[in-house]
Amino acid sequence: MSNPSAFGHYRVDARIGQGGMGDVFRAYDTRLNRPVAVKVMRATAAASHQSHRFLREARAVSALNHPNMVVVHEIGETPDGEPFIVQEFIEGTTLRALLSEPMPVERVVDVARQIARALCAAHAAGVVHRDVKPENIMIRGDGFVKVLDFGLARLTTPGPDDLVTQTNLETAVGVLLGTPAYLSPEQAGGRAAGAEADVFSFGIVLYEMLTGRRPFVAASSLGVIAAILSEQPLPVSRVNPSTPRALSDLVQAMLEKSPEQRPTGRDVEQQLALLLSADAPATASAAASAAIRSTV
Repeated sequence: MSNPSAFGHYRVDARIGQGGMGDVFRAYDTRLNRPVAVKVMRATAAASHQSHRFLREARAVSALNHPNMVVVHEIGETPDGEPFIVQEFIEGTTLRALLSEPMPVERVVDVARQIARALCAAHAAGVVHRDVKPENIMIRGDGFVKVLDFGLARLTTPGPDDLVTQTNLETAVGVLLGTPAYLSPEQAGGRAAGAEADVFSFGIVLYEMLTGRRPFVAASSLGVIAAILSEQPLPVSRVNPSTPRALSDLVQAMLEKSPEQRPTGRDVEQQLALLLSADAPATASAAASAAIRSTV
């Protein structure tokens, strides 16, 4: 896609991102005088029925209202029939950029709890993100976290085009090629992915935040997928001994191969809240460990 000059009343300033399904532009809303981000689905993807699903699920995400989730302002189509989403422009740094340096455990827990809140809100509304990774998490200068890019999201209440079809498998292959390190076993195995898949991917992100490395590493994308499907990662506390036992146990539970054995997003948020408790950290840690063990 060449750089367009405008999408309706959104003046395009610059291309700021590019992915498997489309491009992201920084733009300016000339009606409301505010910067926005515009994500445009590529014509090759829009040519299939994915366009319909993209817009339907974008409408569902736009109805979500949570401070830790990017706000969707508008959806539409270009004159060429390419679907686009207009969302708030976030001034901040991606979690990926922040991971270039070690993060204190307290900071990790604070950021993780905000991510958990956003995912809980999405799951409660029947929306699964399906692409939780550091690149899709922004931290503003004031420490506020925003979860971005629901472009691969799906509804947990399926429509007729959410059945496991060849088109869905092609979408899954696109994800595999893009971010294999953060796939759940369900996604890696080509199975349906529910809210539990987001918890697994979030567990990978949390593992990386605490240790500076991913739990599943191999020389190729296929090797990573094989590891996700079959290998057990070293506990976080073995890699980073300064990690509280309760937090290490939580991450290990999130990385259970079986979706039914993982804590829910709400469980994760509650355990992180216990760990953030400033009143009695030792008691909170013990309580969190006990609660985590009861979920697995």
